Amino acid sequence: GYPDRVEALKRKSGELGLEKNVLFTGRVDRSRIPDIFHDLDLSVSTHRNEGFGIVHIESLASLTPVVAYNAGGYVEMLKQGGGVLVDGGTESFAEAVVNVLRDDGLRRGLAEDGRRVVERRYTLERMGADHREYYRRLAGA
Repeated sequence: GYPDRVEALKRKSGELGLEKNVLFTGRVDRSRIPDIFHDLDLSVSTHRNEGFGIVHIESLASLTPVVAYNAGGYVEMLKQGGGVLVDGGTESFAEAVVNVLRDDGLRRGLAEDGRRVVERRYTLERMGADHREYYRRLAGA
């Protein structure tokens, strides 16, 4: 279950000497999510079959770029800006993460692009208007 997976990750981070670089927060109150993302240098998603995922919108809205595999429901969003989409395996993914973390200019540019994507396409007002228009077209109005 969940607690077993967390303990396994804690052990692995210890084995790799990463205890000072990895923070296990447990459940976080929703109101604190923007603050947490804003404090991060990078958000990563290693899923290859995740649906859209609001976590990526939250990350981009908080000026935190994303590195993710070029698969899943969030690709459409990240192709608009704010992230690096990786084709390939774990080595390619790790290389992309390191490249973004080492290049402050790239990271800032991705962060700014991501925020613009959210402001242009993923505000509640914009998504509500898009859904309303979609249903109007379905209804033939």
